[in-house]
Amino acid sequence: MDVDTAREPAPVPDPPTEITRFGELLRGLDPGGTEAQTLERITALEELKSAVVAAQSREAVAFEALRIERDRLNRVPALDCGKRAGDEVGLAKKVSPGSGRKFLSTARSIVIGMPNTFKALSKGGDLRGQGAHHGR
Repeated sequence: MDVDTAREPAPVPDPPTEITRFGELLRGLDPGGTEAQTLERITALEELKSAVVAAQSREAVAFEALRIERDRLNRVPALDCGKRAGDEVGLAKKVSPGSGRKFLSTARSIVIGMPNTFKALSKGGDLRGQGAHHGR
């Protein structure tokens, strides 16, 4: 039997398109038919919510780094590089610039400063009892 080693790679899904499709699936989902099903879905959705916050946090930190680099390449004074990244994160999240700055600051703390907490959040884990001292 011949094996075709020159296969074309599988197409990589476009994340924003896939996220939008999943949102549409959730919006169209009928409630569970039993108490157990509804509670199971609530738990699964809570875990998904944690994963979404972790993904947004990771993206916000990456956006800030990219913006700082772009500003640096455009010869923006070092003190001003990336200064408005939080405002833009707020715009993307459809919240106020102040809320965007606060989210970015928290995201930076968790993604960079508390990797174990970030990992638990990414997995939809239970963060109760995980303080800043757990970020080793």
